[in-house]
Amino acid sequence: MSASAQPTPAGPPPKWLIPTLGGLVVTLVLSRLVVFDDFLLQERRGVLHVLVHALFVGALVGVLVGLVRAVRWVRLNRLSREFPHQAWLWEFPPKAELVDQQLTTVTRDLLGLAFLAPFLLFFNGAVASLAFAEDVPTAVPLLFGAFILGLDVVIVRKAVIPTFTALLALLRYGRTRLRLSQFPLLPDTETEAELLLPRGREKLSNVRAVLRRVRERRVTRGSGKNKSTETVRDREYMDALRIEAEEQESPDSISFVLKVPAMEPGHSTDLSNSYRCLWELQLTADVPGLDLDVTFLLPVYWVAEELRPSSLGAPAPR
Repeated sequence: MSASAQPTPAGPPPKWLIPTLGGLVVTLVLSRLVVFDDFLLQERRGVLHVLVHALFVGALVGVLVGLVRAVRWVRLNRLSREFPHQAWLWEFPPKAELVDQQLTTVTRDLLGLAFLAPFLLFFNGAVASLAFAEDVPTAVPLLFGAFILGLDVVIVRKAVIPTFTALLALLRYGRTRLRLSQFPLLPDTETEAELLLPRGREKLSNVRAVLRRVRERRVTRGSGKNKSTETVRDREYMDALRIEAEEQESPDSISFVLKVPAMEPGHSTDLSNSYRCLWELQLTADVPGLDLDVTFLLPVYWVAEELRPSSLGAPAPR
């Protein structure tokens, strides 16, 4: 198998390195303001003091996250040099049991809300100050307030409600796990899979599963000063899987057959490069009050015969 058949993370510094260094500089500057500035220490009232402290905490969290990712990047490079054609050994935990993405998604969204909260507090506080100011025309707080109110509604609908819905689902069902009978998953094979639920199994009905392959790519929009670049997800493959959960009597698990289609080497899972190729398994079920909706990242790899593990069901080594 050619070297290009499997991803390798080695190469230029990752894209998060510069933001991490920038966050470190911001943290040092804000720590100077928060810790040593007599004015801010004495004037403990006002939105400015709260905003500076919030920015300091946000920048500090960003630096810590960057350091954790740096340690992971070093580990990936070491393992990729040791196992250049066996990416599942360093892109996934060393066991044939996967954990859903609920905790990762909820943590990321809560951090995003924590970053937005001081700015929303500042702008809403500014609207309130303008509304009670005597020398400000009435139209100014009305127009500004209408804009901020619209922004609040969008953030609540697009960020706050989905985040807390996901948090409630995590608290209700716990972190679900997917146990595979072989590791990694190979093209054009069928694998016995088992969904493990800490709680709430008896309330599930109409369980559905969708297997899809998603590839990320960079898209540039606009021109000149309005030019922006964003990462989009293209769905290259999707297939619905049949799960007969109602006929199973297990109190805490659901078994089903996971069928992986035939594919080319370039369609293998790639979690290490900037623009990833993901094999995702989304499991949903109808539950009174709060539906179950979890997603797993799957280790699907095209592997040459001579490089395949002797026992696909065995845990991968560290």
